[in-house]
Amino acid sequence: MSPQDQIDEEAAIWCARVFGPSSESFDSHAFQSWIESHSAHREAFDAMARTWRQLDGMERLLPANSNAAMPEPAAEAVEEAEDNAGHRLTFDRRRMLAAVAVTGVLAVSGYAYYASRPHSYATENGHRSLVRLDDGSTMTLDGATSARFSEDDTSRTVWLTAGRASFEVAHDPSRPFSVHAGDKIVVAVGTSFSVELLQNEIRANLHSGSVDVIDNGPATGAKRYRLRTAGDHFIAQNGSAPVVTHDNPTDDLAWTKGILAFYNESLPVTVERMNRYSTLQVVLAPGLEKDRVSGIFKAGETEKFVAAACELLDLRAERTGDTIRLNAATP
Repeated sequence: MSPQDQIDEEAAIWCARVFGPSSESFDSHAFQSWIESHSAHREAFDAMARTWRQLDGMERLLPANSNAAMPEPAAEAVEEAEDNAGHRLTFDRRRMLAAVAVTGVLAVSGYAYYASRPHSYATENGHRSLVRLDDGSTMTLDGATSARFSEDDTSRTVWLTAGRASFEVAHDPSRPFSVHAGDKIVVAVGTSFSVELLQNEIRANLHSGSVDVIDNGPATGAKRYRLRTAGDHFIAQNGSAPVVTHDNPTDDLAWTKGILAFYNESLPVTVERMNRYSTLQVVLAPGLEKDRVSGIFKAGETEKFVAAACELLDLRAERTGDTIRLNAATP
């Protein structure tokens, strides 16, 4: 590589720094030193700056008035280059270097946008999905579940907007993994847990490691609940203070294998979970909110569930099309 080629490459690098997405961290002193160390440096930068201006599409990356936002030494160099109309560059090596630098800037900008842009995932009734997230974590979606995921240099975030999901979090202490569900945030680093968004409740179950559950709002005065042991459960019901309980964790993830296990569970919650696995939907008549159910069912066994609930709780089922209404039995 000739000395001039070396200077041209350095000029291309400086152009990428001046005009690129990280120009706010531009080292103006280093740039000034480079410019003043040899007259050929300013000439090369002048030519490279004109080339950047001439490249197709550069007006989208570099507005015409962008000099005002540049570090002063760079702005002066570019202004001098634009004032110097002595010659026009052809598509030579210098232009090619600038094109490569522009491509690099666009690639970095595109990757940063892609990485930070939320990715959406959803399942229909009766379907589960295992998703490998970009950070190496895995997310299993229950039926009728939707979520979004994004990450950046400091955090990894899931927004659970419906249903239930379990997470195996890739260990990365520098980027906490958080799940937003309703008015709660579950925060972990490297652990295994699940979060469920129900009609009137938010639940979090710990499978391994530990997680914190905090309010999704101002940090001042926010209550923090820590789940430390496998089998710990966080339950926040509308209108009630959250509670942390502990149960046998064996069946916490049975749903990921298509098994729905209920142990003294409220009837509304069992119905909501069964409804995720069938187009045949169960609705409850008023007054059944406090009834509780125990049983194990395969996902999609809605009619068997209804029959068991009617026998156990003395209910009456009325079917209309794809809807079954459960009522208290007539005295």
